[in-house]
Amino acid sequence: ENDFVVGMVIHIRPEGEDGDKIIGPFLNEVPVRVRIPAQLKWIDFIYLIERKLTQLTDYNKLSLLEIARIIGEKNQGKNPIFETIFTYTDFHVYNRVDRSLLGEMGPNTDDNSTLVESEQFITNTFLDFSVDISGKPYLTIIFFDSLLTNEMVERLCGYFMNFIRCFSDEPESTAGKEVIMASEERQKILYEFNR
Repeated sequence: ENDFVVGMVIHIRPEGEDGDKIIGPFLNEVPVRVRIPAQLKWIDFIYLIERKLTQLTDYNKLSLLEIARIIGEKNQGKNPIFETIFTYTDFHVYNRVDRSLLGEMGPNTDDNSTLVESEQFITNTFLDFSVDISGKPYLTIIFFDSLLTNEMVERLCGYFMNFIRCFSDEPESTAGKEVIMASEERQKILYEFNR
């Protein structure tokens, strides 16, 4: 889709002297609406997202319920605004901590393979997509297995990794759905289905 809303988990710890010493999670979920224009370059897509995230600072202390009330959305026992949430974690202080005290963080994979595990969590979204670069970078995906299969989620991971490759390797090239597809999927959709 070229027009979508995703929830973004943001950190709202008080800024100021000794703000880092206050106990509490200081997290908030804020809806981010993104409209992607046609013929956008990968680098321009990143700048578009950066502008959106900068605009969030005006609203990051509003609760999701307050935002829903303001825009007229009704809460019917689920998240009233978005079905997908994105979390990006970078605890840069982790790099200064003695890792032997913490143990290993994240799944232990020695290659670039995708790791998808189905676990039971209660969440108010259908897909929770988390990127953590505090230690060894890894993805965590929580999803409703009644709506998505492991295969579908692995394909989403592939899209994300291909997006990262496109942005880092060819930032001036035109962004497109077909570019982030695996070559087998692109072959099937563009050639086999069109036959």
